[in-house]
Amino acid sequence: MMKALCVCLLVLLAVSVNSTDACGGGDRSCGGTCYSPRTHTCINGYFLCPVGHRKCGTHCYNPRMYRCT
Repeated sequence: MMKALCVCLLVLLAVSVNSTDACGGGDRSCGGTCYSPRTHTCINGYFLCPVGHRKCGTHCYNPRMYRCT
């Protein structure tokens, strides 16, 4: 019982660690990938697109030039 409790606490501690600290240099984490928020945006916590672009399916697009259909 005590061993299971220790394992659960370790898992909770690992999950609660701020993921931005792991990237360093002002970068952030998006779905486990480090990125610069100056150049990219994390969408839904896992999908990276360049700043100003939007997600359409599995791609990014520039809404000034295209639309998602």
